[in-house]
Amino acid sequence: MNNIVWSKYDDDALAFVYSESSKMMDETFKSFREAGNKGFVALAAYSGGLSYCFNQIIKLESLRQALPYIIMALGLLIAISFLWKSLFPRKMVIPGAFPNTLINNFFENDDFKGTQKRQMTITKLIDHNEAIKTNLDQAVARAKGMKTSVFVFLTFLFFSLVSAFIC
Repeated sequence: MNNIVWSKYDDDALAFVYSESSKMMDETFKSFREAGNKGFVALAAYSGGLSYCFNQIIKLESLRQALPYIIMALGLLIAISFLWKSLFPRKMVIPGAFPNTLINNFFENDDFKGTQKRQMTITKLIDHNEAIKTNLDQAVARAKGMKTSVFVFLTFLFFSLVSAFIC
């Protein structure tokens, strides 16, 4: 957004762009949270499955009988490790601004007399652009971690079922 000539846009256009970017910011924040919620549900399911596998491993007397559960437990541990990395965000941007972002010496400059609101809107537009990009990147990373963990889970489930039929 550094190459934009802001003087080509009137206040109504800036207000419209700000309104649309606020909607996009809200949506990226929602998708960011939803990806986290799905991840925690998957973590709970994987943990329950892991607990069941450990219970069955302890209960069964021979290694041959416990082999499917051992394979499944290993798969669940690997799936949890992929999921764990994506559960906790490294960076998240929430909508809004601290007052000190908008009320500072920069906007008190005489060059901005009468255009302070316009300059603040431009500042928020630049912030929104970065925030939307950050949240989208994080949401995509979370979704990718979730997909990888589900793939690992299903792969080990398949091998566990095959080993159950063989044993």
